[in-house]
Amino acid sequence: MEEEQDISKTIWVDVFADTDLEALLAELEPEDAASFRAVDETLSARPGWSSTLSWQGLPWRWAVVHTAKGTEGPGLVYHVPDPRGSRVCIPVPVAGNRTPPFGELTKPVRKVLEHAAIVAGYIWPEWPSTEFDAVALAGLLDARDPAAGS
Repeated sequence: MEEEQDISKTIWVDVFADTDLEALLAELEPEDAASFRAVDETLSARPGWSSTLSWQGLPWRWAVVHTAKGTEGPGLVYHVPDPRGSRVCIPVPVAGNRTPPFGELTKPVRKVLEHAAIVAGYIWPEWPSTEFDAVALAGLLDARDPAAGS
């Protein structure tokens, strides 16, 4: 059985830390930090999107929140630099005009959605940053993106 990593002394768990993204990424394994940067670059390249590093409370603590002007509800994407393994969450509305066409999503994406928590009218699926596939997740990203014209 693998021993759980002690994160108690990391910047990521400190709500009062005066931190920045580079300090948080320094706490990740090199491969994870590289994948975090690649995902962040992909998301930041979407027209009209912006991002902010902010404290999100438990369980995400510090996270990069991607938003766009004209977006309602939660952030479009939460990118969490967890030292145990960074992850990406794309909140998906259960109903409404920003609901993705579930039948057009790939089976692996639908499977993650099926097992994700539903809170306040949104499904909260998460993927490890190392497994982020912008092509497979395009349906989710486009459904939330005001510029995509859904």
